[in-house]
Amino acid sequence: MLASANVCSRDFAAKLKEFGFALDPKHGRGHVTVTHPAFMLGPQDEANYNGEHGSGNTIKRPYKKKFLTIVDNHEAELEKFLS
Repeated sequence: MLASANVCSRDFAAKLKEFGFALDPKHGRGHVTVTHPAFMLGPQDEANYNGEHGSGNTIKRPYKKKFLTIVDNHEAELEKFLS
């Protein structure tokens, strides 16, 4: 789903939460900072995105790509956390 062309910010936030990410603000709208309890996200990860500023806004491709990279880079920690 995260790799698809159009993902609304609500669905994007829900998917991140499903993987255990914490969002600030929790509703995932506006400028969202993302953390995870299983690993540290540093400045090189740029763990943030611009969420919904109105209903139905989609997440831009660079944000989706960034989070797919974070998931790939921390696959072992995520699997351990989710099991």
